[in-house]
Amino acid sequence: MANAEGTCAAPARSRRGYPSQPETARTGLRPLAREAAACGVPVIGELELAARLCDGPILAVTGTNGKSTTTALCAHLLERSGVRVFLGGNIGRPLSDMLLEDRPVDQLVVEVSSFQLEHLSSPERFVPHVAVWLNLTPDHIDRHGSLAEYADVKRRMFEGQGGGQTGIFFLDDEVVRRKTIGLRCDARGFSRHVDRPGPHDLRIDGRVLHAVLLEIFTDDAGVGTLLVA
Repeated sequence: MANAEGTCAAPARSRRGYPSQPETARTGLRPLAREAAACGVPVIGELELAARLCDGPILAVTGTNGKSTTTALCAHLLERSGVRVFLGGNIGRPLSDMLLEDRPVDQLVVEVSSFQLEHLSSPERFVPHVAVWLNLTPDHIDRHGSLAEYADVKRRMFEGQGGGQTGIFFLDDEVVRRKTIGLRCDARGFSRHVDRPGPHDLRIDGRVLHAVLLEIFTDDAGVGTLLVA
């Protein structure tokens, strides 16, 4: 709504500290979109629009490094197991291309960047069935302002999840591990350290994944081993 000077007041911030519309004016929004957001006109990104319209479970991958490789590998493994996959997001094809598919799709596999997450009107607008956070290193600070703000934007991908969705986190990254606190998802982890993974997590040992399944295995170590081909 315009004020007495004929300009629009900035939108109020929500209880969780997020603006009612994405406050990315200093970094991401063009002038017209910035003015629209200031006037309370909904401004959303392509990822949110596509998530509202696309059917099917979403496996989403984010992180500073390795997103494309991990996303492509997940899609490849699912396809080899007979799952019909749409691969898209930040990796090449936008998620909205899924709406143009003329074939059945069982699983959406999506690479997600912080630039996409900052334009969500709320975390509940993009809720992956499975979401993976690989790591966080100093990057895009010119856009997000600080490493802490960058981490907060990445965390948004998990904040809309509940107990019926799974979040998978790299436990060796201190920032990622700390950001899992308070999330409502079914949190799982993976680590290179013997003492860090908990039950149902994975320990990485070169090309071998040790599945920590203490409730199932009866040997002293409580560890099963899966060889990754």
